[in-house]
Amino acid sequence: EYHKPQSLVLSEARRQHRGGEYFMKFTGNIKDLPQSITNLNLWFCQKLEGNIEVFKDMQIKELNLYYCYNLIGVMPPNIFVLLLEGKAHLKNCGTITMPSADAMAQASPAIIDRFQAIKKVDLSRMSNLA
Repeated sequence: EYHKPQSLVLSEARRQHRGGEYFMKFTGNIKDLPQSITNLNLWFCQKLEGNIEVFKDMQIKELNLYYCYNLIGVMPPNIFVLLLEGKAHLKNCGTITMPSADAMAQASPAIIDRFQAIKKVDLSRMSNLA
Protein backbone atom coordinates (compact mmCIF):
# COMPACT_ATOMS: atom_id res chain seq x y z
CA GLU A 1 0.00 0.00 0.00
CA TYR A 2 1.36 3.42 -0.93
CA HIS A 3 0.50 6.35 1.30
CA LYS A 4 0.77 9.86 -0.10
CA PRO A 5 1.22 12.29 2.79
CA GLN A 6 -0.99 15.27 2.02
CA SER A 7 0.99 17.73 4.10
CA LEU A 8 4.29 17.11 2.32
CA VAL A 9 5.13 19.06 -0.80
CA LEU A 10 5.77 17.29 -4.08
CA SER A 11 9.19 18.19 -5.37
CA GLU A 12 8.29 16.81 -8.76
CA ALA A 13 4.77 16.71 -10.13
CA ARG A 14 5.27 13.61 -12.23
CA ARG A 15 5.76 10.03 -11.22
CA GLN A 16 9.12 8.50 -11.86
CA HIS A 17 9.82 4.88 -12.65
CA ARG A 18 12.64 3.06 -10.82
CA GLY A 19 13.16 -0.70 -10.89
CA GLY A 20 9.54 -1.53 -11.62
CA GLU A 21 8.14 0.68 -8.83
CA TYR A 22 6.52 4.04 -9.07
CA PHE A 23 7.22 6.59 -6.39
CA MET A 24 6.85 10.28 -5.74
CA LYS A 25 9.60 12.49 -4.45
CA PHE A 26 8.56 14.49 -1.42
CA THR A 27 10.18 17.30 0.45
CA GLY A 28 9.30 18.50 3.90
CA ASN A 29 9.52 17.10 7.40
CA ILE A 30 8.16 13.74 8.50
CA LYS A 31 6.74 15.36 11.65
CA ASP A 32 3.86 16.45 9.39
CA LEU A 33 2.78 12.88 8.62
CA PRO A 34 -0.64 11.86 9.95
CA GLN A 35 -0.53 9.63 13.05
CA SER A 36 -2.99 7.18 11.43
CA ILE A 37 -0.46 5.73 8.96
CA THR A 38 0.04 1.97 9.17
CA ASN A 39 2.05 1.25 5.99
CA LEU A 40 4.48 3.87 4.75
CA ASN A 41 6.76 3.67 1.73
CA LEU A 42 8.92 6.77 1.23
CA TRP A 43 11.64 4.96 -0.72
CA PHE A 44 14.16 7.33 -2.29
CA CYS A 45 12.62 10.53 -0.91
CA GLN A 46 16.07 12.00 -0.49
CA LYS A 47 14.91 15.48 0.47
CA LEU A 48 12.66 14.48 3.36
CA GLU A 49 13.92 15.65 6.72
CA GLY A 50 13.13 14.89 10.30
CA ASN A 51 13.60 12.70 13.30
CA ILE A 52 12.25 9.15 13.18
CA GLU A 53 11.10 9.46 16.78
CA VAL A 54 7.86 10.82 15.26
CA PHE A 55 6.91 7.18 14.58
CA LYS A 56 6.86 6.25 18.30
CA ASP A 57 3.09 6.58 18.72
CA MET A 58 2.10 5.36 15.26
CA GLN A 59 0.70 1.88 14.66
CA ILE A 60 3.06 1.26 11.73
CA LYS A 61 3.12 -2.30 10.40
CA GLU A 62 5.53 -1.73 7.50
CA LEU A 63 7.99 1.10 6.92
CA ASN A 64 10.29 1.75 3.98
CA LEU A 65 12.69 4.67 4.33
CA TYR A 66 15.41 3.44 1.96
CA TYR A 67 17.60 6.33 0.80
CA CYS A 68 15.90 9.00 2.93
CA TYR A 69 19.32 10.49 3.64
CA ASN A 70 18.16 13.33 5.90
CA LEU A 71 16.19 11.27 8.42
CA ILE A 72 17.94 10.85 11.75
CA GLY A 73 17.25 10.06 15.38
CA VAL A 74 16.82 7.42 18.02
CA MET A 75 14.73 4.54 16.76
CA PRO A 76 11.54 4.13 18.83
CA PRO A 77 11.02 0.59 20.21
CA ASN A 78 8.13 -0.12 17.80
CA ILE A 79 10.31 0.71 14.79
CA PHE A 80 13.25 -1.25 16.22
CA VAL A 81 11.03 -4.33 16.50
CA LEU A 82 9.80 -3.79 12.92
CA LEU A 83 13.44 -3.64 11.80
CA LEU A 84 14.26 -6.88 13.60
CA GLU A 85 11.16 -8.52 12.11
CA GLY A 86 12.26 -7.44 8.61
CA LYS A 87 9.31 -5.06 8.19
CA ALA A 88 11.24 -1.77 8.38
CA HIS A 89 13.80 -0.80 5.77
CA LEU A 90 16.17 1.98 6.78
CA LYS A 91 19.13 1.50 4.46
CA ASN A 92 20.93 4.74 3.66
CA CYS A 93 18.91 6.92 6.01
CA GLY A 94 20.85 9.43 8.03
CA THR A 95 22.35 8.33 11.33
CA ILE A 96 19.84 6.18 13.18
CA THR A 97 20.59 5.24 16.78
CA MET A 98 19.23 2.03 18.24
CA PRO A 99 16.98 2.45 21.31
CA SER A 100 18.49 2.14 24.77
CA ALA A 101 17.77 -0.83 27.03
CA ASP A 102 15.72 1.54 29.21
CA ALA A 103 13.60 2.63 26.24
CA MET A 104 12.98 -1.00 25.31
CA ALA A 105 12.04 -1.85 28.92
CA GLN A 106 9.48 0.97 28.88
CA ALA A 107 7.88 -0.21 25.62
CA SER A 108 4.32 -1.49 25.62
CA PRO A 109 3.74 -5.14 26.57
CA ALA A 110 2.76 -5.89 22.95
CA ILE A 111 6.09 -4.52 21.66
CA ILE A 112 8.03 -6.44 24.33
CA ASP A 113 6.18 -9.67 23.40
CA ARG A 114 7.03 -9.20 19.71
CA PHE A 115 10.64 -8.40 20.61
CA GLN A 116 10.96 -11.54 22.73
CA ALA A 117 9.41 -13.69 19.98
CA ILE A 118 12.16 -12.81 17.46
CA LYS A 119 14.44 -15.79 16.81
CA LYS A 120 16.61 -14.63 13.90
CA VAL A 121 17.76 -11.18 12.76
CA ASP A 122 19.63 -10.01 9.66
CA LEU A 123 20.98 -6.46 9.85
CA SER A 124 23.69 -6.98 7.24
CA ARG A 125 22.32 -4.16 5.06
CA MET A 126 22.22 -1.64 7.90
CA SER A 127 25.51 0.24 7.59
CA ASN A 128 24.02 3.42 9.06
CA LEU A 129 23.07 2.15 12.52
CA ALA A 130 24.90 3.88 15.34
